[in-house]
Amino acid sequence: MADQSPPAPILPARLVTSPSRVACALATGAFCGAVLVSANLLIVNLFGERPADGPGIAFVAFPFAFVLWAIGLLVVGGPVWMLLHALGLTARWMGAVLGGGALVLISCFNWLADLMDASHGTAWPSPLANVLALCATGAAVGWIVVHRAYKRPMGAQ
Repeated sequence: MADQSPPAPILPARLVTSPSRVACALATGAFCGAVLVSANLLIVNLFGERPADGPGIAFVAFPFAFVLWAIGLLVVGGPVWMLLHALGLTARWMGAVLGGGALVLISCFNWLADLMDASHGTAWPSPLANVLALCATGAAVGWIVVHRAYKRPMGAQ
C-alpha cells in the first residue's frame, strides 16, 4: 500500500553566506550608497541656485560618501546584521526596512543640528524631502547588501 501521509510543507531553503560574500556585499553597499548620495546632490544642485556646480559637487562628494558609507555599514550595519543573521532574519525587505530606518534617524539628527546652528543652510529646501531622500537611499542600500550577502544553498530551488 502506498504511503498516504500528506506531503511535507515546502519551506524556502535557508540562505547561506560566507565572509567573502559579506565583504563583497558591504563594498557593494558602500559603492551604491555613494552613487545614490552623489545622484541626490547632483539633482539638488541642478535644480537649485547653482546648477553649473552640480556635476562637480557630485563628483567630489563621491569618494567622501563612499568612505562614510563603508564606515557606517561596518560600525552600524555590521553588528545589526550579525544579530539578524543569528536570529535567522535574512529577508531582503528586512535589510531595506532597517537601512531606511537607520538613515531616517541619522537625517533627523542632522536636521536637529541644522535647527540649532542656523548659520549654514541645507542643500534640501525641505527637511522632509531630506529625510525621504535619505530613507530611500538607506532602504536601497540595505536591500542591496542583504541581496548580495546571501545565496541559496546548492541544489535548493
